[in-house]
Amino acid sequence: MSYVQRLYRGCRAVLGHPAARLAYAVVLAEDGTHGRAFHQFARAAHSGLPAAQYRLGRCYLLGLGVPSSPDAALNWLTRAAEGGDHEAQALLASLALQGISGAEAGLLETASRYVGRPPDYQEAVRWGTPAADGGSAEAQAVLGYILTSGPDELRDVPRAAHYYRLAAESGFAQGQLGWALALLRGDASQNGASQGGSAEVRRLLNAAAEAGLPAAHFALGVLADQADAGAEQLAIATAHYHDAADQGHRSAQFRYGTALMSGRGVERDTQAGE
Repeated sequence: MSYVQRLYRGCRAVLGHPAARLAYAVVLAEDGTHGRAFHQFARAAHSGLPAAQYRLGRCYLLGLGVPSSPDAALNWLTRAAEGGDHEAQALLASLALQGISGAEAGLLETASRYVGRPPDYQEAVRWGTPAADGGSAEAQAVLGYILTSGPDELRDVPRAAHYYRLAAESGFAQGQLGWALALLRGDASQNGASQGGSAEVRRLLNAAAEAGLPAAHFALGVLADQADAGAEQLAIATAHYHDAADQGHRSAQFRYGTALMSGRGVERDTQAGE
């Protein structure tokens, strides 16, 4: 963006147009000028603009231009979500899965009060549903996870597969992983879709693995193990276990450790294996 364009946006923001303040604040934030961006986000948010309320909530959540305050973040994100902002709804759903939800606004609160709190699945579903139905791939993946692995009363496997598929079609890594696992489990047939072949499952898992998801590497390792096609597949499986283990995946750490100790698909190294 040219200097003249920045100046024009800045002038419009000063004149008090909420949308102009928001646009100018976004430019400032992209430039790393978070302190100035925060003040513009705040003024636009107080005017009732949901998109600005979402960005202000993120500032409080991440400590961008202002001390971090989860309670203040939840306050502004909730306002934005109630105003129909799908990004805010999706973020609230993700936070609820981390036990961060339901707080009253308070600028002096810190993140420590949320440590150890269990996931709030009901709150995650409450906000995740409108965001997912509005096209948020992040919310679709969150709902897919809850409906597959959450409390029994919330589980709905066909609906989970539906949301995972939508997220995967958007290129969202967690959606690609969830949809691949749904295809492997046969959930897709219950969802009214034909089951994908092994090539489609591997394509999805490879895409998720390239995006850095350790569970995708682990799944690829298991598939290679099950192929039972000799030393080449064993080496591929072990390589995937290694990549997942390096990222903290516990089952992959166990499998890679036993592979090292036995020399299965990798040069034997009992000390590293232990």
